Amino acid sequence: MTSTNEMIETNSRECRAVLDRLLAAQAFAFDDELKFRLPTKPGLYVIRRQSGNADEYLHAGQSPKAKDGLRSRVWQQHFRGGGTGAGSDLVQKVIDRGQAQDKPSAQLCIRNNCVVQWIVEENVDLRCWAEHYILSVLRPIWGR
Repeated sequence: MTSTNEMIETNSRECRAVLDRLLAAQAFAFDDELKFRLPTKPGLYVIRRQSGNADEYLHAGQSPKAKDGLRSRVWQQHFRGGGTGAGSDLVQKVIDRGQAQDKPSAQLCIRNNCVVQWIVEENVDLRCWAEHYILSVLRPIWGR
């Protein structure tokens, strides 16, 4: 029988390993090639500024239900999506924070200032728990 402490250690190590993989992943700019680089499989991602405080993450999450996995979640929903009330998309967060006035200028701001890192993780349960772990550890400033 496993003790609570052993269970916590095991789960923590598992989620930490996912976070380590994610932070070690290559960072890509929001350029015209990003759409085709993003996998159509599910996974986890972090978005941060290209320069400045490397420890300050803007947004993080997973692609739990996106039809085309990370490509759909990051490119379609966060970068190409938008509109009033679309609080989970990156474009609206840029506008809400006064860094752009409209969708085109917000997309330009993201292109010029942000990068994204990702990993594919097809295990639904691990992806879910790892997302919670990543959010609690990195505490993305635009995730609030």
